[in-house]
Amino acid sequence: MYFYGVCLEKRQHSFIKAESLCYKGWQYMYGNNVEKDESKAFEYYQKGACLWDGESLFWTGFCYANGIAIEKDEQKAFEYYKRSSEVGHENGIFKTAFCYFYGIGL
Repeated sequence: MYFYGVCLEKRQHSFIKAESLCYKGWQYMYGNNVEKDESKAFEYYQKGACLWDGESLFWTGFCYANGIAIEKDEQKAFEYYKRSSEVGHENGIFKTAFCYFYGIGL
């Protein structure tokens, strides 16, 4: 399928959408060109995480780890960090190793 370009464009579109969702979350997290709203940021991160975007997975874990817009949950933070590491996100790899080393969320 990839050889003939079947479904390739659609797949590329989903990656762009996932990155856009994470970027939108980042805008709300830091109030960049929009009113700061951590709850909306978390929603956008979760939407991107559902599409297995590494950056979105990492930031969802970050929100769980720090109790941003959601109750602090170290186990869920670890799960999201681990998922982000599985797709090759560098910060996700670091945070997963950090959690294993210090026994956080295991």
